[in-house]
Amino acid sequence: VLLVTEGNVLNVRSAAGANNPVVDTLAPHATGILPTGAKKSIGATLWREITTPAGTTGWANAWYLTEVVPAQVFCADGRVNALLNQFAQAVTARDGSALAALVSPAHGLTIRLNWWNPEVNFRGQAQLTNLFNDTSSYTWGVQDGSGLPIQGSFAAEVLPLLDDVLNGAPTRHCNDLENGSGASAGMKTWPFEYANVNYVALYRAAAPGDEFNWGTWAVGIEYVQGKPYVAFLVHYAWEI
Repeated sequence: VLLVTEGNVLNVRSAAGANNPVVDTLAPHATGILPTGAKKSIGATLWREITTPAGTTGWANAWYLTEVVPAQVFCADGRVNALLNQFAQAVTARDGSALAALVSPAHGLTIRLNWWNPEVNFRGQAQLTNLFNDTSSYTWGVQDGSGLPIQGSFAAEVLPLLDDVLNGAPTRHCNDLENGSGASAGMKTWPFEYANVNYVALYRAAAPGDEFNWGTWAVGIEYVQGKPYVAFLVHYAWEI
């Protein structure tokens, strides 16, 4: 299960569609769910038939499902390092077409400027290809400390932070924010809703004598039909 918020559950229904009866529920971090292979689109929503860990067969909104990859398998997958290299190259070159090819076809690219701020999701070939040139303003949450709103384009608000880390010879830390980030008074945690997705923390360390000037992007990698894609970007920096 993916993207279900704390305190909620994923409903499993008797048939595809939100108006059908609930036959089972799944916790936010549930695993052991087996797809039968049956799929059905209702409007813009894809539904998948699944068998739950309790043995119930029913239908769930596919947006809230993802392929499970054990952490040890993920951390040993050489394709992940290659993917991160390609991602850095696409960002540095401002190559939207290259970026779109690396992004999860199931969930697109979801970005958070802080783990506790709301997410912004980009989906579809056209939106991803034009991301570097898009002048649309998005709401990214609020600034740490001041509480002032953060609003602006991807290029204005996200890209400078990506450049800062990717151009700073970051080290890579698999599923590890403790070693993949610097000193901070605030918590540093992988978002609750993404618990079933592995990540690599790209950590640009602070210069000597400036311990709080560090930056990290945790890159969540989703597997779609066994292939890794970039799906989530979460930024971390020193907090008050």
